[in-house]
Amino acid sequence: MAETAYSTKSEVKPILGIDITDTTYDTELDACIASADGLIDSILKFHGFTVPLTGTIPQNVKDASKYFAGAYFRERRAPPAEVNKLYDRAMSFLNAYIQAEREGTLKRV
Repeated sequence: MAETAYSTKSEVKPILGIDITDTTYDTELDACIASADGLIDSILKFHGFTVPLTGTIPQNVKDASKYFAGAYFRERRAPPAEVNKLYDRAMSFLNAYIQAEREGTLKRV
């Protein structure tokens, strides 16, 4: 799992329609972000990346973290269709990052 989270509660809350000042779900959101980042690191490791990512985190990875965390949060209280939309959006961000890095590596060789 990432030593420093790839996203924050204040970035996840708007996706979920939670007011940024509402702290009711903060502990749960921290756990969802940790799970999201663990999943991201596992996927990236499978694709040959060194994890956790350090330095400036690419925007697509930040976005994937936000949407995975939102999906984990919604799994507990929302219809599956809503969860699937969040998960699919997260995978789109992460796949775009992986593809861009692969193409960049191929071009540099």
